[in-house]
Amino acid sequence: MSAEPVEPIEVGVYEAKTHLSQLIDQAEAGNVISITRHGKRVARLIPEPVAEATARRPFGIWPDYKLPDGWDDFTDEDAKLWYGEMSDADWIAAGFDPRDDATVRREMGLTA
Repeated sequence: MSAEPVEPIEVGVYEAKTHLSQLIDQAEAGNVISITRHGKRVARLIPEPVAEATARRPFGIWPDYKLPDGWDDFTDEDAKLWYGEMSDADWIAAGFDPRDDATVRREMGLTA
């Protein structure tokens, strides 16, 4: 879009209705279109301000919040806090073999 001021374009209501798509294209190009009725301006078609592309933010309402490094690391300590203290024997008694994730896939129906 040009930074120079653009001379407004004036069109009558009938012409605006007939050529609306072309007028919208001109507005997208930065032109201002004045719509007249009986020679009197009654409306304007103006370009929409161009929004700058923004990076996706995980916390839209807190745009300055930064996630700490390692925020998505799931450590053994996190597992203890999440699942509680369970020994391998407890997991096996619950039907899961902690040494074999094939058990988990089988329980989820992901294997034949």
